[in-house]
Amino acid sequence: MGIKGVKIDFFGGDGQSVIKYYQDILLDAADYHLLVNFHGATLPRGWARTYPHLMTAEAVRGFEMVTFEQKDADNQPTHAALLPFTRNAFD
Repeated sequence: MGIKGVKIDFFGGDGQSVIKYYQDILLDAADYHLLVNFHGATLPRGWARTYPHLMTAEAVRGFEMVTFEQKDADNQPTHAALLPFTRNAFD
């Protein structure tokens, strides 16, 4: 089918079972030569050294937040100005 990667979103916490789930996904993706993008994920933990097909682990409050409440939408210009300085600060 020509699929080159997967984007997986919204993990429920940082408990042992969830961390194992991340690693299981990375192992399965490696078997099929797929790139992985974790979105709405835990903070990056250096896994890209072990799993070079891990592209990103984005753990910031992204632009989807502006759709939930008006106060968030009103804050969008400030939020947009801060994101370039906060994304990928940990990995």
